[in-house]
Order: sequence, then structure tokens, then C-alpha cells
Amino acid sequence: MIIATSSLDAILNPFKLYTLPLEDWITNSVDFVVDNYRPFFQLIRSPISITLDSIQWLFLAIPPLIFLIFIGLLAWQLAGYRIAIFSILALSLIGFVGAWEQAMVSLSLILTAVAFCMVVGITLGIISASNEKIEKWLQPVLDAMQTLPSFVYLVPVVMLFGIGEVSGVIATFIFAVPPLVRLTNLGIRQVSEEVVEAATAFGSTPSQMLWEVQIPLAMPTILAGVNQAILLALSMSVVTSMIGVQGLGGMVLQGLGSVNVGLASVGGLSIVLIAIMLDRMTHVIGQSDNQVDWKQKPPISFFFSHSTRYIAIFASSILGVLLITSIWQQISPNNTAQTTQTNKLPGTGIEIKSAHSSLLEERFQTEIVNIALKKLGYEIPKPQQIEYTTMHIALGNGELDYTPVHWEKGHNDFFEEGGGEGTLERVGVISANLLQGYQIDKKTADKYNITNIEQLKDPEIAKLFDSDGDGKANLTGCNAGWGCQKVLDHHLKVYGLEDTVEHDKGTYSALIADTITRYQQGKPVLYYTWTPMWMAGELKVNEDVVWLEVPFTSLPEALGNFTEKDTTAMGKNLGFAIDDIRILANKEFLNENPAAKRLFEQIKIPVDDINKQNELFKKGENNVADIRRHAQEWIQNNQAEFDGWVEEAKKAAQQQSQPVKEQSSSQSSQIQSAHSTLLEGRFHTEIINIGLRELGYKTPEPKRIDHNTLHLSIGQGDIDYTGVHWERLHNNFFEKNGGDEKLERVGVLSSNQLQGYQIDKKTADQYNITNIEQLKDPEIAKLFDTDGDGKANLTGCNAGWGCSLVIKHHIKAYGLEDTVEEDQGSYQALIADTMTRYQQGQPVLYYTWTPYWMAEELKVGEDVIWLEVPFTSLPPEQGNVTAQDTTAPGKNLGFVVDNIRILANKEFMSENPTAKRFFELVKIPADDISAQNKLFINGEDSIAEIRGHAQEWVKNNQTEFDSWIKEARTVAVN
Repeated sequence: MIIATSSLDAILNPFKLYTLPLEDWITNSVDFVVDNYRPFFQLIRSPISITLDSIQWLFLAIPPLIFLIFIGLLAWQLAGYRIAIFSILALSLIGFVGAWEQAMVSLSLILTAVAFCMVVGITLGIISASNEKIEKWLQPVLDAMQTLPSFVYLVPVVMLFGIGEVSGVIATFIFAVPPLVRLTNLGIRQVSEEVVEAATAFGSTPSQMLWEVQIPLAMPTILAGVNQAILLALSMSVVTSMIGVQGLGGMVLQGLGSVNVGLASVGGLSIVLIAIMLDRMTHVIGQSDNQVDWKQKPPISFFFSHSTRYIAIFASSILGVLLITSIWQQISPNNTAQTTQTNKLPGTGIEIKSAHSSLLEERFQTEIVNIALKKLGYEIPKPQQIEYTTMHIALGNGELDYTPVHWEKGHNDFFEEGGGEGTLERVGVISANLLQGYQIDKKTADKYNITNIEQLKDPEIAKLFDSDGDGKANLTGCNAGWGCQKVLDHHLKVYGLEDTVEHDKGTYSALIADTITRYQQGKPVLYYTWTPMWMAGELKVNEDVVWLEVPFTSLPEALGNFTEKDTTAMGKNLGFAIDDIRILANKEFLNENPAAKRLFEQIKIPVDDINKQNELFKKGENNVADIRRHAQEWIQNNQAEFDGWVEEAKKAAQQQSQPVKEQSSSQSSQIQSAHSTLLEGRFHTEIINIGLRELGYKTPEPKRIDHNTLHLSIGQGDIDYTGVHWERLHNNFFEKNGGDEKLERVGVLSSNQLQGYQIDKKTADQYNITNIEQLKDPEIAKLFDTDGDGKANLTGCNAGWGCSLVIKHHIKAYGLEDTVEEDQGSYQALIADTMTRYQQGQPVLYYTWTPYWMAEELKVGEDVIWLEVPFTSLPPEQGNVTAQDTTAPGKNLGFVVDNIRILANKEFMSENPTAKRFFELVKIPADDISAQNKLFINGEDSIAEIRGHAQEWVKNNQTEFDSWIKEARTVAVN
């Protein structure tokens, strides 16, 4: 990448001339491997998974007392009675502090990783010791494996192998195997040449030389390598917990995430005790002077002693019987449970894997959702606790099924990295209108009159929040890699704060704990925060702290286009988009589990309830059992609503499983619908699909695609119908994709729809503007100039839409090319910016249509007016039209007064007369569509809410709706 710079800068800093795109190369390479060879890497999981699962199951199946006895005897045999006593005491302490299960999980993972390290590491060590070329090639690889930060392994490992314990074993293996390879190589090479020559003289073959001479003499060094591999594997336990590996590392991560020093210390102390135990055992084994025959060392020696043989055999028999009995007890209840399961619930026999982030508070929402899923019969393993980035990748790969902690706007870049709409689907809105932003203590805010973060440009103001003595304000930020981290860095740059403010990045829980300590000491504090979170209860807004405003709205491109309206709450521009927490799920999982999907669409947990639980969490009720109890109490307090969600989800599963009613053998049982990228079009689609289901058809999730692709898909038969076809405006799409031969327009869903140009009434009245032709005047056009080039900026529409073709034609036909330019792009983003400018009192000029929410937001005759056109002129694709066709209400608007019709595949229509008759009958008044669009723009914009609007509309028009169904059924009977 070549960067423009001055000649002096180039001499002093030649690195500014060119930036090597190494990051892109690596990313593209990993993406290529993932896209093309991931199935191969998934095969590698199998032997690791089988080994790990077997060891882990065995360790958890053995009762702790028997396990302690076994470890004590093993340590006694290998390293002596002192190490045996220490091992028993260490493991007993781990058990008594409540970490036994986690310790067994970690121990099984370490032993699995070390087992594979020994197989691969010793083999490579032997090969490199016997081949100089291989050793030279292997050395830089081992150097890289040892020196690369361990966190670097996590992302490619997750992308190739998925999340969980198996990926943890692989990451641990990569980090722990190099010393074993090196020390095996070193040990064999250090075998005395005289010994090798003597063995050769006695006629040893190369194989005998290796196995009977070199390896035995190198064994102390090799065992030292095993010792190092074990210790390095233990050191990775906390790192791998970030990709969903449970165990002691997970305890440390949970403790860190909740600022629970006790929990983190228990996990850390347990890791240390196991490390000391394993280190002492392997260290003693590897000592060169430890050459006593194992039969002569206790406790095995008791079996070979005449005086103690029978006692040893008797004790071993009792221990064996107890062990077998306990394992059998672990197996038999599962068998019983399997035979008594019911098949009546929709989730029976199906396992759902959930996850939340490293913030343990998020377990609350996860537990509520999981309890509901259990009511539907689903099997719910323990939720994974992993970082947001890894979580979204795992959802896209299908290793997780859902998470209930997806922030729709804040996590948009994670959403795209995880596969976007191709593999993921956002469902429902668990909590709406969530805030993010910057807060400072009220004492400092009042004393220095600080209301806006821009004031921190002043070095004297910034110095108030300096906690490390460098003169800059310390802004408590968030975890590196989180969406908020990118926004904070962006804000410091665009608001000109880089010279006076520094962003403290790291584990948020640790950073915020330090911030609270400084607040309690009476020091000024500046930090990023969000709701819902326990901080809202710890430091109360307007009592202890205040929100800071930002000078203007600016967010990274990856988050999308937002205006000041999107980032404003409580009358303040907080700088972050007001967000919703939604359930994010794997798309394939949702398609296969309609009951779970319907449940996800309904669940609502108020922000205040989450904040209350977070306060309990902060006050010490912060272990998993406490959080599960909080979830159960919340359900009890909202039992009627909760039961309603579950019953509705059961109905969704039953509805999908019901046979098709009254269908002739020639009729299709499934109808695939679609609407455009404007989600408002979902409303009509949902109403139509409700009717189709009443007629016995199955209606999968409607597709959401652009108009051109939509018409092409209907012509090809991939989509059966759409309810958002504008008869005249979309005529070019109609003709281009098969016309009357492949497509059929049916019924009139909504008639007399208007399109045209509007301007604000204030400017229209002040300058007497009534016709778009008046914008030929440069002075008039300049009124609507938003980018400083002297031309009027006309808010247009999406490139490729029919309206875009008409607007381009109009600008040319009306001679406006020198004074008017069309702003193209996402219409939602363009019109949102137009609304912001209108609210700021600026003149606005834009294209719009009815029915659309803008008709409710800016009312014609009160806030805006329609502009006339000088004469009717449309592209040839629109057909031959006259001024009569483009006039309403008493004005020539320049666009044909249009009808929204159902467009369907012709072959599908001929095969489904029942559906065709229903399409002919359906009518939805434009006012009803506009009213629903108004609800949509006011925040009721999730699919679940749109579906609810459709159901309410059907209820309000039940008599007419039922008559359509009845009439359509007569076609099937005939």
C-alpha cells in the first residue's frame, strides 16, 4: 500500500512510503484455508475428541475419594511418599474449595494435550536428531511456535476446528510441544559417541541403536521435555478458556469478568497446586539417579513381598470393586432416563448449544431462554462463556446454536465476520433502547461545567482525569476487539482528542473496578459504560455521575450509517447508536427448529429487570447457582407471560408438522415468498402468509432480497410470489425477467399509490417553490445544497431500483443536470439524514412514495409539500403514459399513480388455483400500511413485532379475511 507523503518525511521515515499488506495476506490465506479445507481439519478433531471425552468422562465418573487414593498410590510409586502426601492434600484442598469438577476437566485436557505432544514431539525429536536437514527446517518453526503470543493461535484454531475443549487441546499442543521436540533431539544428540561406537562394534542395527541405546540414555532429557510440556499446557488453561474451554481456566476468566477476586484466586490456586503436583512427579521420574527397579518400590513392592502380598491384593480388590460400582452407577441412570423420555414435546432429543460473553452477568438472560427451551423438550448443555468475536464465528460455523446477547448495531461487524445473513439470523428483541456512552463523576462535572467530551481538548480539563501522570485524561475503555473499542478509538480521532485523552484498553471488569476505587477515593473519573449493567446501580446517573454529550455523530463505517437521531437519548447526543439486544442464531438451526425460533421471537426481558439482577450480581450473588436462581425467580414473577411464550412456540411446531388441508394432488404444499430489502414490506407478506397457512400451505421464512433479484427469482421459479410488486414502476423488472410468459400479476393489494418529490413547506412558502423545474435557477438549487458544490442534493433511492431510473431521466428531461444531483445509496440511510436536516431547520428535497412511514413523519400540507413537474416524461420501460396517469391530487407528480400487486410465477399459479384465488381477493388499505410503517419507524421494527402487527390487522379485519379464505377454498373443492 503506497502512502502519499512529503520528501522530507520519506527520508526521515521511509516506512511511510509503503505499508506491506501482511495483515491482508494472512487474513486472506486463513480465509482460503477455512473456505476450502475446513472439513479436512474437522476430521482431525475426531481422535482428539475421542481421547479427551474418554479421559474426561472417566475422571468425572470416578468418585473423588477413590480418585484421591489412586493418585496417591500413583504418586507414591513414581515419586515417593512425600509427593504422594502432597498430591492428596493438594487435590483435597481443590475439592474442598469447590473446584473439583473444574479441576478434573482441566486435568483431562492437559493429559490429552500432553499425550499428543509426546506422540508427535518425541517422534519429531527423534527424526530431527537423525537428519540435519530436517532439524534446520524444524528449528524456525519451533521458534515461531514458542515465541508467537499464545492468543494468536486462538482465532485460526477456532475458524478451522471450532470452539470448545478440542480446540483448546490443539492450541495447547501448538504451545507446549516445541520444548519436547527440542529436548528429545538434544537428549539423543548428547549420547556419548563412544557408547554409540561400542554399540556399533557389537553389531547393533540402527533400530537397536535407537531403542536400546540412545533413547534409554536420553530418557532423563526427554522426560524433562515432558515436564516442560505439562507446565506449558497448564499455563494455557486460562488462555484457552476464552474459546469456550471449561475448567479451572474458566473459573479464572469468570472471576476476572465479574471482578470476583475470590473466584479467580480459587481457580488460579488450583492450577498452581496441580502444576506443582505434576511437576514434582515428572521431575523425580526424570532424574538420572532414579534407577531403582519399579518392582522394588512401594506400593507395587507390596505385591511381591511375601508378608504383604495378600493384604495388597485384598485392598486392590476392594478398590477395584468400588471403582467399577461407581462407574456403573454413572452409566445406568442415563440408560433409565433414555427409556422414559417422552416424544410429545417439539424439542425432544434435540440439543441446543448456547453461549454468552466473558461477562458472567449475561448468563442471566441465557438461563431464562434455556429454561424456556427445556420446557419445549430441548436438551441444554452448559452455556459456553467466550469472547464476542469467537462466539459469532462459532455461530456461523454451526458449533453454537444461539446467543441471547447480540447487540444489533454494536456487534454488526462481528455479525458480518461470522457469515452475515448467509449463515446467521437475528430473532426477536430481548431488550430495546439500550444506551452506551461516556460518563464522568457529577462532582467534577458541576465544578468545571463539563457537559461535552469535546471539552477535554483543553489540556487543563483533560489533566483532571489523568491517573498515570502523563498529563492526558485516562478514559476507561473496554476489551480490545469489542465493538466499543473501535468506536472509542474512532471518537478520539474525529473529535480531536488524541493529544489530550488516552484510551485505557484491557479487561473491562478490571478497568472499571479501578475506576470505582478512584471514585470512592474522591478522584475524578472518566469512563465508557452501557446499560443494562450493574454500574447503573453502583454509580447512579444524575446522583453520582452524568452522561457526556459528543459534538456530533460519527461512527466507524463497519457499524453502518447513523444520524444524530440514532444516537440521541434523554435529549443528549451520546455518540453511540441506541441499540437492541437480540437473539442471534444459526440460520440452519432456526429453519430446523420452528418452536425454538418462535420462542426467540417472543422473549422480552425489560432493561430494569436486567439491571436489578446485575446489582445482585455485584453485591456477591455472582456464581452460576445464584444466577440460575435469579432467572427462576424472574420466571415466577412473570409466569403467565412466560407460559404464553412456551405455548405459542409449541403451536409453531405443531403448525409446521400438520398435514396440508384440502390440497389437491396437483397443488404444491409449500409456498416461498419474498419481499425487498425494505423490511416494512414484510407486513403485507406476513398477512398473505397467514391466509396461505389457513389454506393448508406451508410458508417458510420469507426471503429478503433486492427488487431485481426478486423478480429474477420468481421468473426462474425459485420464489413463488411477492406482495410488493409495483405494477408500473417495476415494469422493467417484469419484462426483463420473463414478462407475461413466466410471470403473472394477480389482484390489487393496494391501489392509487403516489410517488414524487417533496420539499419542506417552510422553504416552499418562503421562495414560492411549487415545481421542480424552478430548481434550474442556481440560487434556488443552492438552497438544497448539502455538500458545498452549489448543486441541490436530491435524496434519491437505491441504485438499480425503478425510481432511480426515473429520477435520472427526470433530471435530464427537465434540464436540471447543471443544478441538481441525485444522492444514491441505501434509502433508509439517505432519508434518515434528510429527516435530521429537516429537524435542524434546513431545507430538504427528496423523493418518496406512499404508503410509507414518511407520510406520517412529515405530513403533506403541514410539514412538506409535493412538487409538480413541468410535463410527464418517463423512461420507455415504464410504457406510454399521459399527464392523466401521473396526476394526483390535482398535481402532476411525474410518476405514474401506481398499484401494489401480487406477482407470482405463472407455472405456480396454474398449479395452485386456491392460492391464486386468495391472491385475487386480498386487499390492504394504504392507510393501514402507513400506520404500520409508523409503528415500524418508532421502534417496533423486529420481525416478531411485524408479525404481531400482521396478526392484529387480521383480527381487526377478521370477517373480511375469513371470507377470502372461504372463497379460496371453494376453488379447491371445485
